[in-house]
Amino acid sequence: HDAVLFPFVGRQKDGYYEHKGKRYDVKIHGLAPYQRYDVKAQNENSITLGFSSNAETFKVYPFAFDFFITYTLVGKSLTVKYEIKNKSDEEMYFYVGGHPALKVDGAENNNDDTSGNFLDFCTENNSTYTLENNFIAPPEKIEGCVELKKDVFVKYPSLVLDRRSDTTILKRKNGKSVKVQSTSPIICVWADDKRGAFVAVECWWGLPDYWHDTERELKNKRMINSLKANCVGEYEYKLEFINKQEI
Repeated sequence: HDAVLFPFVGRQKDGYYEHKGKRYDVKIHGLAPYQRYDVKAQNENSITLGFSSNAETFKVYPFAFDFFITYTLVGKSLTVKYEIKNKSDEEMYFYVGGHPALKVDGAENNNDDTSGNFLDFCTENNSTYTLENNFIAPPEKIEGCVELKKDVFVKYPSLVLDRRSDTTILKRKNGKSVKVQSTSPIICVWADDKRGAFVAVECWWGLPDYWHDTERELKNKRMINSLKANCVGEYEYKLEFINKQEI
């Protein structure tokens, strides 16, 4: 399962931000999760979907743009690429990211016990931003390999880390694994702490708002991306699915 995050990842505090002093009210993750996409191109192993700015998007985001997603399947690897074109006559500011939910192994009897599945960040001395009311707060240290039990996501509603390796590995209890590879500056890990044998391993180019000292002006937000007028930006991640016998 996949969701797409643009032009925000996560929430804006109190549900709004400002551009040039004007207030814009916006839903979680911005626009992309709520759009109807058109098929722009397709062949036997890839498809490109897209949507563009319109009268409705201008109400919550004041820039003209084209947004495309290309899914490419080669062997056992799926590459997801976002392409953003700034059609405005001014510099455009945004965040972008993925939200793929990956199946893990739950216990029998449908009790959604996801213990025995692990996420390896492939680095040590990691730290995660803690969340306060769903917004970023100061970080704290976590282990380099985390067991994906439900109580992890009670203590940490999301694990939000500065990326220190281009590879993160989901190790399923049945011996299969998924490599998540990207150069995104942030990796976010989320699961529903009450139900579901899945975990979302998300490559983000940006962060939600900070709970303390919130910056309202869009261009001044932490880790904001920008594109000059008529320029195009590309951002991608890859999922590699590995069978038990190949490990």
